[in-house]
Amino acid sequence: MTEPTSPQYYDPQKVHSISCPKCSSQYIVTHLSKELKFCAHCGLPFKQETEGVTKTEEEDEITLVEEHDFSEASVKFTVGPYKILSSIGKGGMGEVFSAYDPTCGRLIALKKIRDDFSEHAAVEKRFLREARITSQLNHPAIIPIYSLHHEAKNNYYTMPYMGGETLKQLIRRAKTEEKLGVKVQDPAFSISAFIRHFTAICQAIAYAHSKKVLHRDLKPENIIVGKFGQVLILDWGLAELWDPESEKGKGEKVTGTVAYMPPEKVLGAPDSPQSDIYALGVILYQLLTLKMPFNRGSIKEFRKKYQKEVLVDPGEVAPWREVPRVLAQIVMKSLDPDPSKRYASVQELLNDLESYLEGRAEFYPLDSLDVSNPDDWEFQENVLIAEHMALTRNAENAYWVNQMISKRSFSDSLRVEFDITPGPEMICLGILLSVPEKAERDHVLDGYCLGLVTKNGEKSRFLKSGLDVLNLSDLKLEIGKTSHIKFEKHEKTLKFWLNDRLEFTYVSHIPLFGTHIGLIFKNFDFEISEIQVSEGSQNVMINCLSIPDAFLARKDYSTALSEYRRIAYAFPGRAEGLEGAFRAGIVLLEEAQETTDIEEGHKLLDLAIEEFEKLHNTPGAPLEYLGKALVYHTLQDDEEEVKCFELAFRRYKNHPLLNVLEEQVLFRMHECSKYDRKAAYAFLLLVLVHMPEEAESYAVKKMLESIEKHSEPLWFIDPAPMAEKPREYWMIVLAFWLNKGWIIQELLPKLDDSLKENAYWALVHLHEEPETPSERNPERLKRHHLKNLLKTRKLDALLQESQDEEALVYRILRIQAWLLKNDTKEAEKELLAFPLEWHTQETSLLPFLYGCWLYLTEGKELAWIHFSGMMETAFPRTWALGSLSLIDKLPPNWKKRAFEWEKEALYAQLQFFKEIEKL
Repeated sequence: MTEPTSPQYYDPQKVHSISCPKCSSQYIVTHLSKELKFCAHCGLPFKQETEGVTKTEEEDEITLVEEHDFSEASVKFTVGPYKILSSIGKGGMGEVFSAYDPTCGRLIALKKIRDDFSEHAAVEKRFLREARITSQLNHPAIIPIYSLHHEAKNNYYTMPYMGGETLKQLIRRAKTEEKLGVKVQDPAFSISAFIRHFTAICQAIAYAHSKKVLHRDLKPENIIVGKFGQVLILDWGLAELWDPESEKGKGEKVTGTVAYMPPEKVLGAPDSPQSDIYALGVILYQLLTLKMPFNRGSIKEFRKKYQKEVLVDPGEVAPWREVPRVLAQIVMKSLDPDPSKRYASVQELLNDLESYLEGRAEFYPLDSLDVSNPDDWEFQENVLIAEHMALTRNAENAYWVNQMISKRSFSDSLRVEFDITPGPEMICLGILLSVPEKAERDHVLDGYCLGLVTKNGEKSRFLKSGLDVLNLSDLKLEIGKTSHIKFEKHEKTLKFWLNDRLEFTYVSHIPLFGTHIGLIFKNFDFEISEIQVSEGSQNVMINCLSIPDAFLARKDYSTALSEYRRIAYAFPGRAEGLEGAFRAGIVLLEEAQETTDIEEGHKLLDLAIEEFEKLHNTPGAPLEYLGKALVYHTLQDDEEEVKCFELAFRRYKNHPLLNVLEEQVLFRMHECSKYDRKAAYAFLLLVLVHMPEEAESYAVKKMLESIEKHSEPLWFIDPAPMAEKPREYWMIVLAFWLNKGWIIQELLPKLDDSLKENAYWALVHLHEEPETPSERNPERLKRHHLKNLLKTRKLDALLQESQDEEALVYRILRIQAWLLKNDTKEAEKELLAFPLEWHTQETSLLPFLYGCWLYLTEGKELAWIHFSGMMETAFPRTWALGSLSLIDKLPPNWKKRAFEWEKEALYAQLQFFKEIEKL
């Protein structure tokens, strides 16, 4: 059995302190303390044995990664705590060494001011500036700074040591292979490998520019490529903070490397992002051709000969390198002698570079359209644009515009470019894309329309089939200034550039397939160049859905359906699979719309619903309801269509695919506002309930304004100025008209007292039993009570209780009571108390009651002449319904298009008249 260890006791004679030689931190050490191996503050290892403490074990060595090992024999000298191993290279003011960091046990790079410049204050300032700027940039392709040491005549900073070669060495090795007479075979020298490095360089410079830092000395020798593809930009010694408003640098001494210098720099222009873009263009030229774009000597010679320089296309210089055309175009644009024609930013250059890497479509010139040449246009007329015609009683929301539609049709992938100079009276210019064929156009704004305004217009708008889909309030054309317009469409994606600056990208989940382009404008006070149209090639990397998409476009429905189903089966749960399952239903839907056999069409629609139901309980579940909504839209069943969206919004709140459904709901809301009031109200209510952020959108506000102006006021809804009506107010009003009391019931607990009162009375008139609010408006209570007396034919009570009331509503109730009592004398007194013109104004029930009085006193013929004076409109007010119905002048299909409240009003008036007839 092991004997117990004797207890150790504290001995004050064996206590002392030690301090860290680096940070001077103090430590109290006793014979009972554990051995101190590292400083707790700076991590320095304690090599020496402490006095009074017997070292029982050898100190552990720092574990070294193999490549960081070194030999003491290779140490040349020390700088601070760092052991210098060798010189890596010298620059204009500094020298870089490989060194060993004993604290961390790693190899590092150390840069210090060259000995011959150690006394120069200006060099010291520049050196420290380089270190501090670089240390404040945090990007994987920008060399990080470990530490900066600033002492008298001993300034240096440390960085990672990365084995590898500079980009210049790689280019030189590739060129050496080429000189041997063989095509470069090493994959490290291929264009694709070089472009990966170049992309990392551009990303780093784009990041630096976002921090307002210009490198000003970009060249291959300042870029190192590691063994495993790491890229680091070195030597930020000439870096400057860029202020576009400052004149700093103008006329100063020219700095940098002449071979990578833009022409404007030797003319005294200050550095700008375009200076670095030019240098990037030279580097890319070298990577593509292994040659320099120009042979330059000194700055003095360059200043004399720069105008004679001719830039040769990289593809012509090195045809054996098989330079991709897109990359050659990037080079040519980056090296344009005019800085305004280069890329506006490195990010813009990166966009083109990424398009190449991702195999996106290339665009080729196809045609040009001249606005002044009628032969280029199939349609060139003044047209009327009318908004919300289903919601208004007249065409006051209409305006005339000039529209031009191209005679030629174009593919789905195209680019449109032109220059425009607005005149002082110009209001706006609309650019139309994806315009359908003439026979398929239903509206002036079918397709996509980008409306660009000047200061004379309200705001720029981007519309899809007439519906605002993007807020572009800050986008305006400047009067008198020429602007370059570029609009690009490829598959589902549209991009717009103004003066070579990307302004927006829009992805349409339900794309439009029109093939014409056009213009639309209010006046012709602008100068416009020929419109250049380019056609896009197919992407190098084709999405699997593109194949069945092509079959669908050719109306080969069976093949498209088979391919979509195969994709859905092959990629379950993935975006491609879910999209394939959805589009399989779309194929059947399209086929159903094409067939002339009604029975066959309904079978196909049933199959489409079955196809959409396959998305149930998948990550794409909301698309099931979108598909079903599209089926019901085809069947012209708006109620079921709205129910599908309602279910999706309630069941899948916050689902990432809801934006696809929201886009379709907004489109249908706008579409229905042109021809179907009831459906427009239903979709608008859907937007207000489930898409609250859209309540403040331009399209919704305009629609609510139309309803406010043209719909019949409800006496039991407390009116308020338009600006003071919140979203909930309109939800109550629309839910009432649509007879959707359950929406008002859901809303009630969330409302303030004034809106609760409105909700309460709306429910009462929907014949529902709401919870009684704490306070009720006595005036509305009295009106409601008297109307109930009339409805139950308690006429004497009605006359007695309303005899002292002079308001129009009470007098109308009394007239009704006197007529039902066949007391035409009393009725006449009430009627003649009003001005005669009121008997024909459709602002109350008075004209109908006057006609009833005429029927009792003068006979049917005179009554019918009076009723025929009612104005015939698409949506008559409820007060005129009885008059129009009696003379058979109600609009066609009124019963189908009317709200329940309107039908009740008509029934009440006809019932009233029948009782009058019996008297």
